[in-house]
Amino acid sequence: MSGAVWCESAPGDRVRDALAPFGLTIEHGRETPPAPDPAALDALLGLGGGGVALISGPSGCGKSTLLGALRRELQRRGDRVTPVEPRGLGRCERRVAEVIGGDLGAAISCLARAGLGEARLLARRASDLSEGERWRLALARAMARRAGPRWIIADEFCSSLDRETARGVCAAVRRWARGDAGVRLVCSGAHEDLARLLGPDLCVRLGSDGRAELERALAAEAGAVRIGAGGIEDYDALSGLHYRGGRPATWSRVLRASADVEGGERLVGVLVESRPTLNAAWRDLPWPGRYTRGPKRERALRINRELRCISRVVIDPRWRSMGAARRLVEAALRTAPTPATEAKAAMGAVSPFFERAGMRAYPEPVLAPEARLRDALAHVGIDARDLIVGERAQEAGEHPLLRRELTRWAQSSRATRGLVGRAWGDVARAAGARLSRRAVCYAHSG
Repeated sequence: MSGAVWCESAPGDRVRDALAPFGLTIEHGRETPPAPDPAALDALLGLGGGGVALISGPSGCGKSTLLGALRRELQRRGDRVTPVEPRGLGRCERRVAEVIGGDLGAAISCLARAGLGEARLLARRASDLSEGERWRLALARAMARRAGPRWIIADEFCSSLDRETARGVCAAVRRWARGDAGVRLVCSGAHEDLARLLGPDLCVRLGSDGRAELERALAAEAGAVRIGAGGIEDYDALSGLHYRGGRPATWSRVLRASADVEGGERLVGVLVESRPTLNAAWRDLPWPGRYTRGPKRERALRINRELRCISRVVIDPRWRSMGAARRLVEAALRTAPTPATEAKAAMGAVSPFFERAGMRAYPEPVLAPEARLRDALAHVGIDARDLIVGERAQEAGEHPLLRRELTRWAQSSRATRGLVGRAWGDVARAAGARLSRRAVCYAHSG
């Protein structure tokens, strides 16, 4: 009814007095929202596998109503629907790494796509995250549920994120959805930039009157990242985002990635090249005998003359899905001062940007001192992963057998000899961190 306000129960005097000057009447009951545009609903239902759709428009235009109608119709015809639901995560006491079940590597990959790739976040409670982080955790959880063909429904898509973070999430989610023919992703949001950030296959634009306009195959706005020479101060600016934090022991060259954003240029990534260590058993895989045979001095001279190591690659989380890491590595290889380049990455299996840039991956071998220490731990019933927890490391350090084997392990490498003589708990924790990590090694010859 025109000129009427609907109220489920009789309003009080204050409400009647507020409405009276406008000539509005009051009707009892719940106002029925306008039915979704049938053409828009049919277009969404016809979205192909790997497709991405966006419902956009101002607040109150019926986006959630259309999304709800789509969900009911999909469920009616038996399709599997996975909603992005952050509600409840504000009271969830589980750690981020525990919220998403299934294969851990796949879970971390989904977290990275949702912009939650920082290692330190994995141990935080879901309830301690910000509103935007909880929404991204809910998105990662929805992406990780991969049991057959399904639809992912995401209302208020990226609404709680700053726009640089939204840009990265849109790029990662778009690439993920289009790489999986069994997934169809339908989002809704009021931000006017979503269409150009997401680049949907179908965009349903709703006016304030609920009428829909359909647009197809929109192009996503490309993130313009520039690569240039940098300095160690660029790494210092982003070092807090790296899981190891501090500077590498040496550095011979630094490359920086920057982008133009509102307010000027922003540093979005950095790559550090270092002199290589003289001993690395895995080098015999890509370069058999080249750096392991001959007199020690000759080997050292050859390594320093021919080889450089990419020791750090750090990307601002808001730009991790824009190809900045791959472009930094490509630039390093293209302009390499030596004929060979190597790298090791703890997250190589989850984020293979070194391979995408042209490097070849090799499994990190298990060294004899590490295997011996692992056997000693198994003999006393301790898992190496338990040692990364301070209390368990302290307990392990009190065992006579483990003290002997921890000392032998620490003395076996120049990188760990500094641990000799330190508190047993510190040595055990360092050993646990090393034994629990299996990095991916990379090599490139050009």
